[in-house]
Amino acid sequence: RRSSDLLSPEDNPLTVPPLLNAPNPGRRGPQPAPGAPLHFLLLFAPRRVWARPPTSTAAMSSAAGTPSDCGGHRPWQSYHTAYTNAKAGMEGVDREKVQKVIYEMSKGSKYFENEQKKEAITKLKIEHLRAQCAKLTDNDISHFQKVAEKKILELEASRDLSKIWLHTDMDAFYAAVETLENPSLKGKPLAVGSMSMIATASYEARKFGVRAAMPGFIGCKLCPDLVFVRPNFGRYTHYSGLARKVFQRYDPNFFATSLDEAYLDITEVCSERGITGEEVASELRDAVHQETGLTCSAGVAPNRMIAKVCSDINKPNGQFILPNDRDAVTTFVSTLPIRKIGGIGKVTEQMLHQVLGISTCQEMLQKGAFLCALFSEGSTGPYVNYTFNCSMSSFQEAILYLSRSRYQKSSF
Repeated sequence: RRSSDLLSPEDNPLTVPPLLNAPNPGRRGPQPAPGAPLHFLLLFAPRRVWARPPTSTAAMSSAAGTPSDCGGHRPWQSYHTAYTNAKAGMEGVDREKVQKVIYEMSKGSKYFENEQKKEAITKLKIEHLRAQCAKLTDNDISHFQKVAEKKILELEASRDLSKIWLHTDMDAFYAAVETLENPSLKGKPLAVGSMSMIATASYEARKFGVRAAMPGFIGCKLCPDLVFVRPNFGRYTHYSGLARKVFQRYDPNFFATSLDEAYLDITEVCSERGITGEEVASELRDAVHQETGLTCSAGVAPNRMIAKVCSDINKPNGQFILPNDRDAVTTFVSTLPIRKIGGIGKVTEQMLHQVLGISTCQEMLQKGAFLCALFSEGSTGPYVNYTFNCSMSSFQEAILYLSRSRYQKSSF
């Protein structure tokens, strides 16, 4: 390829992965070590190779497919935005209806055009990955399977199940505070925000598909009886402070990630009082309700990232406990959708599903050799090191070493 065909990252937002990470005698430049282990297989951002993208909107639209040919007579089925991802309380929502409303109300806007361009780029990446995957030989797959197995064994040796972590999340926090302050709002579909943007939606509103990060005018279309309340962050900060005083009783060094979420290391309190993580979670949730009048949900697990996933399972006003047991952890993690993994967003999820048929963490393990072959660990860079230094990679590790026997039985 001529140097004139390559663009800098500033000139070109399209990234495409290399053909292989395997040593190649015919390739110029440094070669990767044959057995070089990946930090983990989950944050598999493609190595950056900059290629010239379509330069016109028409070319991008052609690559992505027009609305009519993306979804046949239902073009909204291929239109995915942040608004269509389900949150707690949206399990029974008619997803197709929500997608159709968002599609129809967004069509023709600058936002819609930008989403179409991004979809075109994603489709080009998917086609490129498919082409690379088709070129993999049996020897390539055998090599990268060994790379994956080596890393699995390394992670198995470093497994730590000695900690008990609790993640707590206030239920529809802003909306719950407003309802507490104004009881006449109880039972009504409520949105905290404006016609421009919704910050939080009550569980009554979520049943209609209304959620945070959705424009209010779309929320009104989905739920004509939607009631709007302007945000009052001074009020939310007050109630957050009351809840945090409760958290301090169980972990003086807890850390909050927002006004309504916090992580607590309850290992010491469980040991000192001779109680289980389940008992601590129940006790803490009761105390929060007594102090604030609000409910919260909790998840308990051997590390922070899995605890966060657990806290979302029995929302609202519930809890889920994952025992500090290897088999329990591996079974739980294997069934999780890949979107639950930190670092995997809408685009990566779409690429993995359409190229490799991966939807769950177990399927990710089964295709481990392909992941090693098609994606590079190098581009994960500082983030990978940061997660390891902060001991936040346990979630990824748990997924990687579900069990060597399962991995070896996987078919490629």
